[in-house]
Amino acid sequence: MTRPRRNPDDAPPPPKPALDPAIAEAILAAAPKGRLDIAKSRNVIAAWLRASGYERDAWGNYHEEPGRIRWHFSTQMLQRQEKSDGEWRSRTSLPAIEAATNLLLRAAKALGRTDVLEQARGERQRRTAARTKRASAAEKDRMGREATVAAWKRIAWEHPDAMLATGLHTLPAAKGEELGALQRRYREEFQADLEAGRKLPPDSAFASASRPPLIPLFGPFRYAWVERMGDAEYSVRLERAEPGVMSVVIGTEGGFHADPVTHGMRYDHADARGDGQVTGQVQVHEGKLQAALFMLSTTKKTPLSAMRLGHLWCRLMAGWGIRRWLAQAVGEEGEAFVRAAAKRGSLKVLGARGRDMLVECRS
Repeated sequence: MTRPRRNPDDAPPPPKPALDPAIAEAILAAAPKGRLDIAKSRNVIAAWLRASGYERDAWGNYHEEPGRIRWHFSTQMLQRQEKSDGEWRSRTSLPAIEAATNLLLRAAKALGRTDVLEQARGERQRRTAARTKRASAAEKDRMGREATVAAWKRIAWEHPDAMLATGLHTLPAAKGEELGALQRRYREEFQADLEAGRKLPPDSAFASASRPPLIPLFGPFRYAWVERMGDAEYSVRLERAEPGVMSVVIGTEGGFHADPVTHGMRYDHADARGDGQVTGQVQVHEGKLQAALFMLSTTKKTPLSAMRLGHLWCRLMAGWGIRRWLAQAVGEEGEAFVRAAAKRGSLKVLGARGRDMLVECRS
């Protein structure tokens, strides 16, 4: 059940009996001549609390019910607190300037003071305009960040070799300037779409198993899309694990997957799909791409699901141009898959040490 939002025209949180003239007079006596700030707002609120009969303690709190309910000033907020289990806990909270403005409005209305009423209304309008401006600026910044990410993803899709060279610091300067200009153009286009209320392209527009992206190796980029294998669908997620290292998560197993970095179990995102999981890493080592498979397991422990997951892993490896990869203690199902696939000829085991195997995809 959601709590109804407080109307800004209401008084501060309870207690809020109708303002009698004496309390209204005390509030207006504390009204500042200029604009409200935190200190002036505290003076207005303190005048209301004193006139309401609440006692002030040595720490500046005003007690509505001594030992049970008090009013407390934090840095910029007015809080109504209740004592529970020996600790004071905030039950309602309002910015001090907003609370003081509300009090001045109520007091001015009660006494018919149009001068104070207009001043308080002006303060409220200024604060509302400032909040709207901040919210608009924050929203524009958010759109800018999303547009920037989408622009780089589009460039990575259209110019994968150039993006890899950028990450490896081998891209010629002239080509880098060309990509920079292209990124700015795409960013402006995507931001215009967002400001017009249009959605950005999904990751599936810039990624596939046959053309998987590499930029998570070099920057804080994340990808998530879905691949179909026969009558099954598998989510594919790529994410930067650390500089030069990208985590790969395919599918899900009962809402969990093995973290490619820590190897511990993690909750999956709500949109994760699949009847099993494959997790691994891709990294750059001495200018070359290397990969390791850490886990292959299925929900129902079926060879068909394992075959689909393994085939999808191999499609990603082929897309990155990685022929050989390390199957690193991949678990019982993973080892069974590798042996069965090697027997069929779709994989080749080039060597083994303990439970680790150097494997090559053949198809």
